[in-house]
Amino acid sequence: MDYSFDSIYAENRQPWEPVTPFEWLNRDPLRRALLQTGLVSGAAEQLVLPFHAAWTRCPSAIRTQIFREREIAAKLVRLLPAWRLKVPALLSVGVGKRLVPEPRLCAIVTVEAPLPNDQLFQLREEWS
Repeated sequence: MDYSFDSIYAENRQPWEPVTPFEWLNRDPLRRALLQTGLVSGAAEQLVLPFHAAWTRCPSAIRTQIFREREIAAKLVRLLPAWRLKVPALLSVGVGKRLVPEPRLCAIVTVEAPLPNDQLFQLREEWS
C-alpha cells in the first residue's frame, strides 16, 4: 500500500482541484487578481511549486477552504482601488473566519482611524 502524499492526494482529490503546479498557476483566482491590478509581477510564479506541494498535503476540506479564501481575497483585491477612493484611511483587506452565528468566511477590512458612523453604515450597506 502506497502511503505517499501524492497517492493520498490522488485518492481524495476533487475533480475541480488542480493536479499540477502549472494547472494551479492558471486557476488561482488570487494570482490572476493580483496580476490584473498590478500588485505583483510574474516573479511570484517561483512560489507556486512549494505552495502547490504544501496544498496537496492538506486534507480535502482544508484544500477547499484555502481555494475559497483565495476566491474571496481575489474579489477584495479587485475592489481595492475603488475602496481606497471611498475610504482614504483603508490600510488592508483580508479573509477571516467568523464563528458566530455559524462558521463562515468573511472579509476583514482594517482602517487607520475609526470611521464616522454614517460612513460606516453606508459602506456596510454597499459591501453587503
